[in-house]
Parts: sequence; C-alpha cells; structure tokens
Amino acid sequence: MNEVELPDARYASGMSQQEQIATFLDQLTHHDGFAPLSAEKLPVDPATGRAVLIAEDGVVMALGAVASHTHNDGSKHWALETAVQPGMRFPTFEAAVLDASFALVGTAEPLSVWSRRSSLDSALTGMGFVANRTLVFLVVQLPLDAGPAPTKNHRIRSFSDGDVADIVAVNRTAFEDHREAGALDIKEMSRYQSEPWFDDAGIFIAEDESGRTVGFCWTKVHPNGDGEIFRIAVDPRYQGRGLGVALLGAGFSYLSGRSDVLKGVLWVDKANTAAMQLYRSIGMTRDGSNREFSLG
Repeated sequence: MNEVELPDARYASGMSQQEQIATFLDQLTHHDGFAPLSAEKLPVDPATGRAVLIAEDGVVMALGAVASHTHNDGSKHWALETAVQPGMRFPTFEAAVLDASFALVGTAEPLSVWSRRSSLDSALTGMGFVANRTLVFLVVQLPLDAGPAPTKNHRIRSFSDGDVADIVAVNRTAFEDHREAGALDIKEMSRYQSEPWFDDAGIFIAEDESGRTVGFCWTKVHPNGDGEIFRIAVDPRYQGRGLGVALLGAGFSYLSGRSDVLKGVLWVDKANTAAMQLYRSIGMTRDGSNREFSLG
C-alpha cells in the first residue's frame, strides 16, 4: 500500500495499519449513514498496492482506493473513491487526497472518480473533471407488496453454487452498457462469496420453462440495517414479462424476514428511466446520490 503521511504522523499504539483502516471506515459509516467505499474497492489490502492512506498523529485522515474494471469489449478503466474525515472535508484537502490517489493508476487507462460530497465535487471541478453520470439511492419501508408473480412459464427459485456462471452471463448481457456492473466475472463473484456479508440464501434465480437462468436478484445486509438489492438483472430477451418485479418481491420478502434489516435500499442509474419507474411504482423514494466524474 502507498502511504502519504503528514508531518509527525504515527499509528495509534497497539493498532495495526489494517485495524486503523477498519476503524476509520466504521467511523465514517456511522457518521454518514452509509459505507464510504463500494464493495469493488474492498477489502483494502496492503498487498494490492491499490490504496493510499493519509494519517496525522496516529489518526487516519483520508483514504483513496481504486479498482480496475474490464468492459465487454476488452477495454479497461479505473474507478477511484476517497474517504475523508468529516473535519477535513474542504476542497484543498480533497484535492491533496486526489493527487495522492492518482499516482496509484498512472495515465495509461481512463479514470473516473465517484463523489458523494460537495467538497469533493468542488475539488474535482477545479481539476477539470466533469460529472457525467448519477446513481440514485432509493429507499422503502419493509415489508411491501412488490407486485404479481411471474407468468406460469417462469419461476423464481433459490440460489445454488452451480448458478454462478449463469449469473455472470446474465449480468454481462443485462449490463452490457454499464462499465462497472457489466464487468462482473467468475473471479469477482468468487471474491464476493468469500466476504463475511455474503449470504447465498439471499440470492434468487429466475428460470424460463426450459430451466434456463434468465434473471437474478442478489441481496446484501449492511451493518446499519440497510437491506440492499445489491444487484438485480433480467436477460433483455425476457424483459417485459414481470420478472423484474417478481425478483424484487423475492429479494425484499427475504430481507423483510430478517431481524437485522430496518429498510430496503438499492442504487439505480438516474438515466435508466424504466428502472426508475419500476422502483417508484413499488413505493421507493430518493435518499441521496453518487456522481461519477471524469476529465472533460
């Protein structure tokens, strides 16, 4: 891991670097009400060399983390996220964190930066970045009536390990134009399955009459009580048959039955009007956003 320390920086006695990072991220999650880094940037492993840490007097002040995404056409791009102490969220410091983080990826491939802070927006704009995409965070109280079951020619069933390849295939087809979501592969899926939060009981598969996998809904429970539809996809050839609503219903029904879930949540691209309409039709409302910036 690359490390940039302010003058006289040191780690708290008895805490390893990884413990410092975990504590820092937990504190920000509690303060902001959401995790500062997406699943693609975790875990922050010193062996990867894909993170930069800024500390002062034994306290982590900021963290930058990157992930590489390979698109369906074989091209790649880097995505960067930063986490900053609340008291340090002003444009000049945000810019310093960005400068340190940019050194992680070089200039050979495109870079995008995700922001949920106005101070980071200002820093990025000052560096010549422009916002080109917005993801909207939607919430709903549980339980809910998500809509009718799929037609008799389709069924929703529970996940098994043999479904991994089919999930990856459907995901790539459904998110062909989505740079991050469409990049899911067997290796990344395997990494998710090793995460402490992974729960195979919270994944549901949609099949057609021949037993072909044509969609899936994948849930995730966060420590703050958010029950997330982590990823949901339907093969484009099978859209318009009520499978999206049925999969949502299966996911939210499962989350409703868990005592550690307080509300249902998901992220959706603001430009995906069909999905926005679907989610609003079941009572979901907007509760924040995340913007992607790239150099203009």
